[in-house]
Amino acid sequence: AEPAKRRRALPLCRLAPELLRQWRARGFAVVRSALAPAEVAALRRESDALQAALEEAGGDLLEEQCVLEVPASGPPPEGHPARVDPAAYFAHRGAAAADAAPLRHIALEALPALAAEALRPAPCAAAADDAATAEADATAAATETAAVSATAAAAADDTAAELAVCLFNEHYVVKPAGRGGGFAWHTDGALQHEAGLALGSGGAAEYVSLWCPLDTVSPANGCLRLLPSDAPQPPSAAADAPASEATLRWLEEEGEALAVDVCAEAGDAVLFSSRLWHCSGPNRTGADRRVYYGQYSRGAIGGEAPLCLAVRTGPAPGGRETALTRDISIAI
Repeated sequence: AEPAKRRRALPLCRLAPELLRQWRARGFAVVRSALAPAEVAALRRESDALQAALEEAGGDLLEEQCVLEVPASGPPPEGHPARVDPAAYFAHRGAAAADAAPLRHIALEALPALAAEALRPAPCAAAADDAATAEADATAAATETAAVSATAAAAADDTAAELAVCLFNEHYVVKPAGRGGGFAWHTDGALQHEAGLALGSGGAAEYVSLWCPLDTVSPANGCLRLLPSDAPQPPSAAADAPASEATLRWLEEEGEALAVDVCAEAGDAVLFSSRLWHCSGPNRTGADRRVYYGQYSRGAIGGEAPLCLAVRTGPAPGGRETALTRDISIAI
C-alpha cells in the first residue's frame, strides 16, 4: 500500500534573544505577526459565532464581563479526560470543521511554542559560560559532522521534553462597540490564587498569558495597559492575590504614569506573566474589539485535580513533521 502522506508543518514562532531578555526583565513582550492571516480569520469566525449564539440566547457581553468562553458551556467537569488529553479536549471543545485544524494548531502548537520559551528558567551566568564553551568546542570539532548532528538532535529532543507546557485556559474577550468594557488593575494570577485556596490546593504557580488581538488595538478601543515588572511596584502588594484598596489607590495614582499602552495589530501576541499588573480602558469606537486569550502553565495548576485545564500541548500524533521556526523580534 502507498504510504500515507505527511502534512507539512505550519511555521512556529520562536522568541528572538532580545525578546527573551525583555520578557525576563519586564514581565512582558510583544510578538509581532505571531499568527498567520488564515489563523486570525479562523479565530474571528469562532469569536463571532460565539457572540452571535450569546446574543440569540438573550445574553449581553457586558453582563459576561466581555468574556466568551470556549466552549460556551465552560471547561469539562472535574475528572473528565478532556481536562488533560488533547484529543478528548478538542472533541469536547468543538470547532467548525473548516477551522478545526488551524484552531488546534494555534492552541496546542503555535502559542505553546512561545509560552514554553518564556517559562524556561533563565540560565545562570555559569550555565551561559558553559554554553559558550560548548559552542566553541563544537565549532572546533566541525569535522565530526555526523556525531555533532546526532548530539544536536538528541539535545533538541531533550529540550522539547523540558519545555512541554499545558493549555490552562482559553477564551475570547470582546469589548462591544461604544459600550465600555474596561477592566480595573489586576493580575491574572489573583483569580487562580483565590480558586486554589478555595479548593485547598494553595496559591497558583506563575503561568503565562498570550493576548492575541483579532483587530487593531489602541487606547481608543481598550488595549492592554501594563505595569512593567522592572518599574516601581505597589508597596506591600502580592502579585498573586487580589488587590487591596491601598494597592488599587497606588496603581491609580502612581502606576498610571509608569504603565505602557500596548498598541498592536491583528495577528500579534502580547506575552505576559500571570503576576504582571495590568488593566484596560473601555471601547469608545464604533466597532467591536476582539481578542483571543490563551494561557499556559508548566504542569497542572492544582495538581491531579486541575483548577481549569492541563491539556498537553504539541503536534497531533502521527500528523505533522517537525515544524519550521522563525525568529520574532520585539516591538516595544
